[in-house]
Amino acid sequence: MYLNDILVVDNVVLENYWERDKPIYPVGQIELQSHSSPLYFSNIFIREIPPT
Repeated sequence: MYLNDILVVDNVVLENYWERDKPIYPVGQIELQSHSSPLYFSNIFIREIPPT
């Protein structure tokens, strides 16, 4: 993931923080959030990464 053109997250295994005994969902929705202040999103690009 890039933030302001800087790579901040790369090749990270996702964890299921809500149900730790279950694996993370292989597909699903993407959620963007803000915490108590206005937040704007632009130039969001999403592509499917093929399995390795």
